[in-house]
Amino acid sequence: MKPLVLITGASGFVGSHLTRELLKKKWNVRLLLRENSTIPVLNSSNSNVEIIRGDIRNQDEVEQAVNGVHYIFHLAAVLKGKNLSDFKRVNVEGTKNLCRAFAKNKNAKRFVYISSLAAAGPATGSTPLTENDFGSPISFYGQTKWLGEQIVLSYRNEFASVILRPGIVYGPYEKDFFNFFKMMKWGIVFLPGNGEQRVSVVFIDDLIRAIVKVTQASSAMNQIFFIAENRTYTWNEIIQQLGRVMNRKYIVCKIPWKAVTMLALISEQWSQITKKAGLLNLDKIKEARASAWIGNPEKMKKLLSFQCEIDLNQGLSETLIFYQQAKWI
Repeated sequence: MKPLVLITGASGFVGSHLTRELLKKKWNVRLLLRENSTIPVLNSSNSNVEIIRGDIRNQDEVEQAVNGVHYIFHLAAVLKGKNLSDFKRVNVEGTKNLCRAFAKNKNAKRFVYISSLAAAGPATGSTPLTENDFGSPISFYGQTKWLGEQIVLSYRNEFASVILRPGIVYGPYEKDFFNFFKMMKWGIVFLPGNGEQRVSVVFIDDLIRAIVKVTQASSAMNQIFFIAENRTYTWNEIIQQLGRVMNRKYIVCKIPWKAVTMLALISEQWSQITKKAGLLNLDKIKEARASAWIGNPEKMKKLLSFQCEIDLNQGLSETLIFYQQAKWI
């Protein structure tokens, strides 16, 4: 009998890919979705999927969603907010609600928490962080994802868990990295700073393989893993690779940090007026100005014989094909 799994954040980029993959494997999938949330190209008539409308901030709704499940894949998160409280309500309190409910579940097998490099904090220089490095997050998002990790780990005596810290995730249906494809098509790419920030990246298919891998591997139990390509890239290198993949001539406009900071201040003022979180703020600039966001994926290779198979060139090429066929560009 296939297990029953709960996915939070299934309407997001990674969550929707994971949902489709588990349904392909004929797993029984339950989704905790907010009202009006949808999943791209999901066949709602699929007999293996159950949708529960609710919010992870509501303990009663969480209890209903968690009842009877064997695995939880926790991907729901707040990525932008006006202040620390905006992030804590979901990234911390929501995670606590899920853990509390799962600990009562007699069927509980494993809790898979999708965290972020932001929880670990930036690296110094070109040496990637390892899982043994103490978390030093510098943004509200990173701080609350790190707190979420600590909550999950605190339940290690109640249920098994795995924490994954992916690099920058890209691929079909992604909408933030997609902006670089649009700019490249226009022939002008805007970058904050000098473009020399070094980052770890992972193609969506590799991340989904990693999530499935850690679900049942005994050696993954109660572990933290970085998930990324073996090599890292500067943003300048990523843009150069994208230009080759799209076969476009382009110019790069590098925006000075003073100008970016001024835009962030304006965005914050506008957010106070509209009561909505903006994409750019001073908290986000902390992340953007760090020298490197890189994690070492070697532990995943050693313990689970897993490594990413799709490099940046192939990943960008496959993503471009999707955007073209979907008429996004």
